[in-house]
Amino acid sequence: MRIRVHPAFAAYLLCVLVLTSPWACAGLVISLTVHELGHWAAAFMLYEPISRVELAPFGGVMTCAPGRSMSKGLRGVVLAAAGPLASYALIAMVTGGLLRSALPEELTRQIVLSSGAMLVLNLMPALPLDGGSIVFSVGYYLFGIARLTALLCAMGVMLGAGLLALAVCGTLRAGQMNLSLLVVGGYLIVCAVRSRAALLMENLFAVVEERLRGHPSACRRVTTFRVPGEMPVIRLLPLMTRTQSASFWVERGEETPVLLDERAACRAMLSNPQMSAEEAAQVFRENAEK
Repeated sequence: MRIRVHPAFAAYLLCVLVLTSPWACAGLVISLTVHELGHWAAAFMLYEPISRVELAPFGGVMTCAPGRSMSKGLRGVVLAAAGPLASYALIAMVTGGLLRSALPEELTRQIVLSSGAMLVLNLMPALPLDGGSIVFSVGYYLFGIARLTALLCAMGVMLGAGLLALAVCGTLRAGQMNLSLLVVGGYLIVCAVRSRAALLMENLFAVVEERLRGHPSACRRVTTFRVPGEMPVIRLLPLMTRTQSASFWVERGEETPVLLDERAACRAMLSNPQMSAEEAAQVFRENAEK
């Protein structure tokens, strides 16, 4: 498993170090480390296919090995809840006497503040936060995956926008901008948008089967997108899930674009997700002529 430090996390640490104190920076690093160790321990015990962890201002973002996806249901809930539980355990240990006497008072205070903030933020029902992962793990079996993913990621965007608004309000009222809120809120928005495409691709087969089960109807709104011919069909999936029904005009340089409908794109994804849109459109046209 590889660990990657996102530049936003480095910027966040720098803001904390410059605007507050080294104790606050140390408390944040300890809190994040314990939080991620909770996730890692759960992933290790559950044999989850984690290939990378990206350290972000609000915690860590886990990425599966190519072609794999996180467990859902109870296993998914345990994996997502392990981080907040580790944060809670850390708070209990530093305030309950087990570690309190061994740590400087200011460091103890900063660990409690950082872990508490991380605990509250990560339990929000929004992706890519742990609360959103818990809801997704349960909702996977109850709701359409594409709609559930879109809703939880939209909530992540709104939460990030709310943090940005708090930073602006603090600037207007107190005359001092909270750079930490700006970094966390901005990165949360970016990560929420990115998480939607990543989750759809991780759960490719379930999403495609869900689309294929839908029956074409004259009253369904069809949205047509123009896409380059070299684009892999897997990248059509996020576009497809934004509308009731989709079709694609596949551009081929100087030649006339060719049409690729949604069901043909779905079948191409199941056959070879890295097939180009132009190849998929060619197969679709050949099958239509038979």
